[in-house]
Amino acid sequence: AVAPAVVPAAPSGLAATVVSSSRIDLVWNDNSTNETGFKVQRSTDGVNWTTIVVTGANVTSYAITKPASGTYYFRVIATNSVGDSPASNRATLTSTGVMAQLSTASAFDVLGRRRR
Repeated sequence: AVAPAVVPAAPSGLAATVVSSSRIDLVWNDNSTNETGFKVQRSTDGVNWTTIVVTGANVTSYAITKPASGTYYFRVIATNSVGDSPASNRATLTSTGVMAQLSTASAFDVLGRRRR
């Protein structure tokens, strides 16, 4: 196989879903055909990011254990031997000891209506 000559396209549509009291699923759209994997990154300030896992190619979801209380930001970056794509949109998780609230950057509100 010939090595890809360009960085992959950025993933999009990142969303987080609370599956249970201890599990959150991150799901995104794979917009590239030449990635070797996706870097799932977490931040507590939206500025400094830590890669928590590098998935394989064509993966579009990752399950995480609900973090301790606080606000966390997640993003996904496609990667290959040339380099990294731009980051996806950011998903925000506000976690308390009891429940988690999620928000994603979107042009639609939770009822699917377009924001004005």
